Amino acid sequence: PSLNINPDLRLGSYNPSGYGYLHRAQFFYDKAGVPGLDLGVSWGVGDYIPVTGGARLRVRFGGEAHPDRNCFRLGLTYYRDNGFGEASEVGRNRLPMQVLHRQTEGEVELQTPSGARWMRLSFTWGVLRHVYVQEVK
Repeated sequence: PSLNINPDLRLGSYNPSGYGYLHRAQFFYDKAGVPGLDLGVSWGVGDYIPVTGGARLRVRFGGEAHPDRNCFRLGLTYYRDNGFGEASEVGRNRLPMQVLHRQTEGEVELQTPSGARWMRLSFTWGVLRHVYVQEVK
């Protein structure tokens, strides 16, 4: 099971749950009917995801870089339990997907900071196809 809502965008354009604030992003379906979120050279931020401090996470992602950037970036920002925003931030991971061709898939394992209770995904410069956040037991 994925910790984040709508990891593969299958809930459609009328319910892109899990993807919070999107700056100039366009939801679309490709010729094969697979959904995507076209960010262009813009960005998006996901909804808050509950996490356990010190937990191991596996993040699987897929996307395409914007031709002008050659890099689709995925970030994870962690927060403690006393509020959200920069004052509550306890750590970050930035996962650049260096893209030399159209579609790139990747997977990483990370450890959440010890004081983390929430996490948000952020993404820039390209097309998001999917992102799954799973706790590794």
